[in-house]
Amino acid sequence: MALAARKMPVQPRAQATVEAILAAAAGILEREGPTRLTTNAVAAQAGVSIGSLYQYFPNKQALTAALIERSSGSLETSVVQAGRDAKTMLFEAGLRLLVRTIVRHQLDRPGLERTLAYEGRRLPVDDGAARRVNVVIRSFLEQHRGRLWGSDINAAADDVQSMTRSLTDASVRRGDRNADLIELRVVRALRGYLCR
Repeated sequence: MALAARKMPVQPRAQATVEAILAAAAGILEREGPTRLTTNAVAAQAGVSIGSLYQYFPNKQALTAALIERSSGSLETSVVQAGRDAKTMLFEAGLRLLVRTIVRHQLDRPGLERTLAYEGRRLPVDDGAARRVNVVIRSFLEQHRGRLWGSDINAAADDVQSMTRSLTDASVRRGDRNADLIELRVVRALRGYLCR
């Protein structure tokens, strides 16, 4: 299954076309889910010909992979900055900053993020950005190793991100989108899980 884009847009008009295609695909995934995502539907919504879409994306899986990479890259940028700031903070404040960054990213478009997370597990996407997010979290946890009860920092870093995403998703499904309250609940859960 081809997941890579066929070619990268260079000219501004081509870049605008790819942006329109990805925005249309994201909208369909967010509103209707992956079963309704077709290249024809995306082309129609983006206002481009199916041939133009196929110049850049060979299939709907490649569209989804591009959206996963874009979302992960955006989260990575935010988490890297938060990780830099967290290194200068006490454990609780640093953890809260990292959690806040993930929660706010997910709350920006929760339906899309939930779908992309599901599709990311289903598709063979090599998501380096997600691994780099975990490196930042691992580095923060390593800095505070003395406060943690477990010795497996790698698993703990994975769990921080998984628990944050899961608890945020559960809150959204209940209709709760108050970022501050979600953040507080996640930090309490993580503190109980991580700390001695």
